[in-house]
Amino acid sequence: MQIQPASLAKFNRDMDKYNKEVHTGVRREVQRAAINVEREAKQNVSNSDLLGTRSSVKSSIFRKILNKGYSAVVRSAHKASVYIEEGTKRHNITPRNAPYLHFKVGTAGSLKTGKFTKSQWVRTKLVRHPGTRPDPFMGPAYERVKPDFIRRLKKIL
Repeated sequence: MQIQPASLAKFNRDMDKYNKEVHTGVRREVQRAAINVEREAKQNVSNSDLLGTRSSVKSSIFRKILNKGYSAVVRSAHKASVYIEEGTKRHNITPRNAPYLHFKVGTAGSLKTGKFTKSQWVRTKLVRHPGTRPDPFMGPAYERVKPDFIRRLKKIL
């Protein structure tokens, strides 16, 4: 069996074209998955997003130099995001820079009905916080996008 130089050159060109198409497809799908996870995470943030967590969710895509692979990062830059995602345990809150904690309580109510409970200022040296339940938004977003991402990658490869 003999391999002609012209056919070998054509084979190399075809392989280069295939590799470029695969890399372009993989990059596109990684980027699409990151955008989809970002969108899902923003939708998953609870409706009472008083902290601005929703607007802090961003995605980025990176190209790895050594193995020419792609990766994406979707994260929330808000400092309280981890506490929302994972919840908190019971803990005590004590004053740091003053002798007392000073805060308002009893401001519950409804804008629809216009009925609010009377609020009052409280001064104390200790608050026993009961903790918060997890309200995950990033993990479920990733899990929801993952099957479609894997299916699309298999199609490319």
